[in-house]
Amino acid sequence: MLLNILTAFFIAAAAATLLICLALGLLSLSQYIECHAARARRYGLGALYLLTVIQILLVIIDNVPFLPLLPNLISAPLHYTALSHPDWPFSFTRTPSRTTWPWMSLLSLILLPLASHIYVVRHHTLTLHAWHQHRYDTLHRPKLPGGRLDWDVKSTDPPTAGEMTNLQVCAVLALCVWTIPVYRLLGRIAAAEWRGYIGRQREGGR
Repeated sequence: MLLNILTAFFIAAAAATLLICLALGLLSLSQYIECHAARARRYGLGALYLLTVIQILLVIIDNVPFLPLLPNLISAPLHYTALSHPDWPFSFTRTPSRTTWPWMSLLSLILLPLASHIYVVRHHTLTLHAWHQHRYDTLHRPKLPGGRLDWDVKSTDPPTAGEMTNLQVCAVLALCVWTIPVYRLLGRIAAAEWRGYIGRQREGGR
């Protein structure tokens, strides 16, 4: 009883520590973007190019399905448009001429990555089930007396889609799908902090 409580407490403490470290890391990255905007913009563009190429190579080399990654690949030009602005992340201004900007931002930062996330997880779940069913059917093939396999019964064909481990799926989601949206969101946070600092400076100068 006490051992189970101690184990649960350890797991909760480890998870809390991991979340705190992640939050501090994201905060530090946001502050870096605010202080070194030009360099951060170049890093963001470089990461966008690299991750786009990696996704294409995953489809070609590792037979990762193309359709689940398609929404994320569609969002790449939108990310490029935002990151290629010379004044990123301070380039956002709320003007009537840019009424479509929030919708494009919502599309590229949330909707398209979320669609890829859902499709990748759904494809992984269905593929995993298909492979488990194939292994079960192969293991339980009809047998002749004595335990020998009945080779007259055709074995089931393996699924056409390749099987991915849970860790591989997490890597694809974290690196390929959510890295650039999170990076841009941190840029938005940095820009908001900068505008707040400028506003406080102006109020203090009055």
